[in-house]
Formats: sequence, structure tokens, C-alpha cells
Amino acid sequence: MKITKFNTLRFQIIIVSALLLFVLIVLLGISIKRSFDAKKQTEEYVIVNKISGLLNAAAGWQAIERGYGATIIGSDKGNSSPFFPKFLEMAKRGDSVVLQIEKEIEKLLSVRSSNIFKKILSKWQKEYESLVSARNKIASNDIFKDEWLEIATRNIRNEFNLRDTTFAPHKTEEKILHLNNVLRDLPPFFVPPLKLEFMFRQTVGA
Repeated sequence: MKITKFNTLRFQIIIVSALLLFVLIVLLGISIKRSFDAKKQTEEYVIVNKISGLLNAAAGWQAIERGYGATIIGSDKGNSSPFFPKFLEMAKRGDSVVLQIEKEIEKLLSVRSSNIFKKILSKWQKEYESLVSARNKIASNDIFKDEWLEIATRNIRNEFNLRDTTFAPHKTEEKILHLNNVLRDLPPFFVPPLKLEFMFRQTVGA
């Protein structure tokens, strides 16, 4: 019987070795891809957690700002109120956090895009602009208390909506992370501004 080069032991060893090498390359490729995806997902989680914390902080400062604003309006003293400097301080602190939020959101949008998120983001940005605009009316005593409270509260609610949307789970791993994340609400709206400021400072260590 004539032995061809295709059924020699050497040829069979070469074929088996080639197949094993191919399998190893495929497995290595899968492993590298999984490592890359895991790294990318970890970076995304870091950004999401940071945005969530910053939105909570912004809402906190703005809740205190809302209380001072209502107190100033009620006194009819405008920018001559003794509480006006504290009102400006709280507004400045909130604005500083908002700037950080915007930077982190840019990072998030570069790795994850969602039409729902963009829609809620746009809504919050409009409400925040309304809040900034309403501040000037407090200085000139040109706004009613109910109007101010509605604008400030609507902005805070939209920040919470944005926070929840930012942290909404997209994958199974994210759903697990979402269950372990505690989303805490602010103290009741009717807590006096000075007491609320003290409580918040104790929480954030500012």
C-alpha cells in the first residue's frame, strides 16, 4: 500500500498542531476582548458613580439655596437681606458642582449614548437655566415666593431624574450594581435653611 504525504504521522502532527494553535489564538483573542470590555465597563462605572454623587451634591446645595431664597422673598428686603450673602454662597457652591457634572457627562457620552438620557439631560439644563435666571429676581425682589419655590424645586427634581437615568442599568452586571447603590433623598423641604445647611455640611464634609 502506497503511503502518501497526507497520511503520514508527521503531516497529521502538523495538522493537529495547526488546529491547536488556531484554537489558542481564538481563545487569546476572546480573553483580550473580555479584558478590554471589562476595563471599559469599569471606567464607565466610575464616571456614572461620580455623576450620581455630584448630582446629589448639587441638589443639596440648591435645596439650601431655595430655602434662603424663600426667606429673602418673604422678608421683602431683596439683596439688602442679611441672608443674601449666604444665598449667593449656596448658589456659587451649587454652580461649582454643576460645572463638574457637565465635564463628567461629556466623558460618559463619549463611551455610552442614550436618547432617553440626552432628552432628560436637555430638560435639566433648561430648568437649571431658569434657576440661574430667577436668582436675579430675588436680588431685586421681583419674584413671588411660590414662583421661586416652583422653579427651584423643579430643577432639583430634574437633577434626581437625571441621576436615576444616568445610573439606570443597561446590562446584567449594571442591574446588580444598581441594586447595591443607595439613592438617598434630601431632608424634608420644610427643614429650616440654617439647620439644613448644617446637616448637609456634616454629610459632605464641606
